[in-house]
Amino acid sequence: MILLVSLIEEENSLHHMEFVVPVEKEVKERGHETRTVHYSKLIVEDVPEAEGIILCGTALGDNAILNEQHRFSWLETISCPVLGICVGANLLCLALGGEVERCLEIGPVRLTATVKDPLLGELNEKEVYDLHALAPLPPDSVQILARSEACVQAFKKDSFYGLLFHPEVRHGDIIGRFCSLASEKGEMPEAKD
Repeated sequence: MILLVSLIEEENSLHHMEFVVPVEKEVKERGHETRTVHYSKLIVEDVPEAEGIILCGTALGDNAILNEQHRFSWLETISCPVLGICVGANLLCLALGGEVERCLEIGPVRLTATVKDPLLGELNEKEVYDLHALAPLPPDSVQILARSEACVQAFKKDSFYGLLFHPEVRHGDIIGRFCSLASEKGEMPEAKD
């Protein structure tokens, strides 16, 4: 089961349809069971049941979750793969000891891979979809996988991945590869684009 954590401030807002449902769809289309929980209702006992966890993105300016880091102390103790999307990547970066900076990007942005990684597949010099006002500043212990001209777009530490862009809008195959990673207990299968 892939656990999706909604990071949207207002649990039942329209943004759920925009930022969580498309991720659910991508996961289910690849044959994986999902469970979606709003961060305010997530209990630590939910976490061990998951093969993988996706911290879903939010709308532009919905960054309230970054003031709720204490709710994610369980990230320090889990062993399953985690994928943070947009504000989820920023939250993951903070949990890994990094910071966030102001960086506004809206719409198609050209991404350049700095390191080849199976999660990104052949996503080198391609357009991704961005919608953010903040970007991660990972610590030195974190590997930067891709950048735009303005900021870090993808990073990794062990089986924790952060993507500032929205793969549920463009490049849903990345979510599929993450699901495969979770199914394989942290071993990333070779990318097939």
